[in-house]
Amino acid sequence: MYPNGEQFARPLANGDWGVLLLNRLPTNLTLTLVFTDIGDTTVTCFTVRDVWAQKDLGPFTQRFQVTFAPSRPDFQTEPPRRLCA
Repeated sequence: MYPNGEQFARPLANGDWGVLLLNRLPTNLTLTLVFTDIGDTTVTCFTVRDVWAQKDLGPFTQRFQVTFAPSRPDFQTEPPRRLCA
């Protein structure tokens, strides 16, 4: 377990990155994903999507932070197509 929860990342077939953040604690937890930690240091701006709610949360640069309830995988990130310069 990472100090900020668990995170799993992998490149997808189309070149995007898929990231899963997990809170396995019995209480709410604030998770921080620093984009350079997922392995692709050339991309610092990502569009974040809440796959549970099926909605885009917008573009984020350098990092993404969220507080969410326990035992619920919430977010996947994808490089934005037009949102970040």
